[in-house]
Amino acid sequence: MATSNDLESTRPLAQFAPTFLGDHHFSVHVDDYRSGSGTILRIKLENFMCHSNLQIEFGEWVNFITGQNGSGKSAILTALCVAFGCRAKGTQRASTLKDFIKTGCSYAVVHVEIKNQGEDAFKPEVYGDVIIVERRITESASSTILKDHEGKKVSSRKDELRELVEHYNIDVENPCVVMSQDKSREFLHSGNDKDKFKDAVSRKISLDALVDFAIAHGAQWMFITPHDISMVKSHERIKKQQMAAPRS
Repeated sequence: MATSNDLESTRPLAQFAPTFLGDHHFSVHVDDYRSGSGTILRIKLENFMCHSNLQIEFGEWVNFITGQNGSGKSAILTALCVAFGCRAKGTQRASTLKDFIKTGCSYAVVHVEIKNQGEDAFKPEVYGDVIIVERRITESASSTILKDHEGKKVSSRKDELRELVEHYNIDVENPCVVMSQDKSREFLHSGNDKDKFKDAVSRKISLDALVDFAIAHGAQWMFITPHDISMVKSHERIKKQQMAAPRS
């Protein structure tokens, strides 16, 4: 595994992760989820931001990337967002994709490998046990290619990438999934305490609704995704609109 001199290798943290949701406590076995489909196995960067040639292999569970300021830690997170279809402005690091190309270079490449095994695999008959997402950026354009486990091109359609990220609930523009330093500062310094309290209560209500649903259906384990929370919020919003609508 090749890494830049200033970045330390990622290391697995634990095999068992407790999850706290409101007043409920659910223990999530990491083996049931992290070791299956959707786990990011590896990322390779070429001429992306400050990295000329970087490769990182992720551990099975929680990973930490450490390094001095300016060593390119945030660039790795930004690269993941870009690979999964995030707009340049959505990363809060650039206004256009070409800004991610390292100074003095004419192109940049982000290569991400995703584990694709188990019952929740995405089109395993097409991709096999690994899906490769490769985004290439030039001064004038960008393209994304999806490849199978052997590195053979499967698709370059945006709809295919969208289907993949929706299948695995990879919503990189959702702060529940990716919380950058800039977004953290923006939340802490925007609005007033009343608005923040309302936001916190709204999130808890959504989580409580998910918990109640799981208990009602006899679920022993829970794994809540941002997509689940979004669906519950949408359902609650529709119910409120229906209740507020004048009756004929």
